[in-house]
Amino acid sequence: TYVTQWKYDSHNRLLEMIYPDEEKVTYGYNLGGQVDHVRGYKSYGYDYVNKIGYDKFEQRTYLKYCNG
Repeated sequence: TYVTQWKYDSHNRLLEMIYPDEEKVTYGYNLGGQVDHVRGYKSYGYDYVNKIGYDKFEQRTYLKYCNG
């Protein structure tokens, strides 16, 4: 049996996912409540997405991946 766990905050935003291989992925939010970074942890921490930008209409305008 494989189990994936999810953790949400009081606004029902995803805070973290824990995968069956024990990798934990966390989600950070800006003041407007939009995701602005995604970080993974297994034997060490690493960023999947370092920064997400939004325009005045709350539409995503850029995504900065951490793999170059």
